[in-house]
Amino acid sequence: SNYSVSSDVLLEQAGYVEIIGRAGTQHAFGPAGLNAYYLRLSNTGAWSLFRNDVSNTNVVLRSGSVTAPGTGTWHKLTLTFSGTTITAVIDTTTVATITDTVWSVGQVGIGTSQSETAQFDNLSIVAVAGPPPPISGPLVGVQSGRCLDVPNVSMVNGTQVEIWDCNGGSNQQWTQLSGGALRVYTNKCLDVIGHATAPGSKVAIWDCNGGANQQWRVNTDGTIVGVESGLCLDVIGQGTANGTLIDVFTCNGGVNQRWSR
Repeated sequence: SNYSVSSDVLLEQAGYVEIIGRAGTQHAFGPAGLNAYYLRLSNTGAWSLFRNDVSNTNVVLRSGSVTAPGTGTWHKLTLTFSGTTITAVIDTTTVATITDTVWSVGQVGIGTSQSETAQFDNLSIVAVAGPPPPISGPLVGVQSGRCLDVPNVSMVNGTQVEIWDCNGGSNQQWTQLSGGALRVYTNKCLDVIGHATAPGSKVAIWDCNGGANQQWRVNTDGTIVGVESGLCLDVIGQGTANGTLIDVFTCNGGVNQRWSR
């Protein structure tokens, strides 16, 4: 499930070449689809990293362009899978690093556009290390000594989080995922409601969905910064009492914006 697949590729005609990873179930006809990830490069330099399925529904995860390879010259495509992280490289340039959770295992493959000829050489599959296990446990406010807490063990979307005496409850166990999410329970994530980016915006729990408002940078100085807003996870008004609510606020070095494991 964790490997790097690469191949040298040469387009003989206008069209595209692609390498395939984590390929699983295939539907042969009507429609012809394959559960897999693809890195595709055209002779014009347009590239895409996308996910397909048996219904032949392509979901483009990243796309862009590089110097046109044209025809008759060799280039190299590489796809690397480590846990939920997928990295795409064209020649020596990393063109995309993304997180996707849909396909976790599967075979490799190569492909071309219909009726177009191409050459492939030096196909390589190398095992890579999986991601480290996620960090899990309470997040303790440095100023208050109290834990980041979902009130009353609520699982309702939109419940604003608070600080509360640390008690080991499931509503105080936060798992830091590789994509930057902070998950509580099994399927709720720390969320800035409505993708808000203004200081003072409410922080709550919501179904994990991979949104930028659910991605956080946990820094060595103890701050936890929202990727979308650039604001710090903040105990409102520097409160230290049980039930004090949490927002995001301009990072200011305050001790109410520092957290420890």
